[in-house]
Amino acid sequence: PTNPATHSYTIQYLISMEGEVKGPVFICLKEPNGKMGPLVKQDLASYLPSNVRDTCSVSGKMSTSLNEYYIVQILVPAVTEDFLHIVDSWGGHKNITSYEQFFGEENERPEITLRIIPPKCTPICQPLDTTFHRQLKYMAREILAKLQISMDSNTESWTNRKGVIK
Repeated sequence: PTNPATHSYTIQYLISMEGEVKGPVFICLKEPNGKMGPLVKQDLASYLPSNVRDTCSVSGKMSTSLNEYYIVQILVPAVTEDFLHIVDSWGGHKNITSYEQFFGEENERPEITLRIIPPKCTPICQPLDTTFHRQLKYMAREILAKLQISMDSNTESWTNRKGVIK
């Protein structure tokens, strides 16, 4: 599609070494004030799938505090034994302090071994980018291209918040 979505967003998955999605999908939506008002929350609750956890930011991108929210919402409930966590070199991901406050013997939680993919290497060796995301992005492009062709006045928009989540 030539028309980008009007809602920017970040999607994060937790994927096991076996290639299974663990726990819910985490999505950070773009909201003008970085917060969802009561009407937006109510509307979102009416169609948000049970396997999706949401948050928002002004840009639709993650921050260190939103990464910590991801850790609490997705990572902590999914991990029951010591684990290796591979992240890209974005600042919020590589902040070990964010993970240490939730994992380790002193927190009576599994130990985390954090490995950071060097800058500019993500498309080469980031497991999600070289497999899962590549397939997902291809599938999304195909779906969105077909939606754009078949859109009529009676069809919901795929560029709004609800369309992005669907």
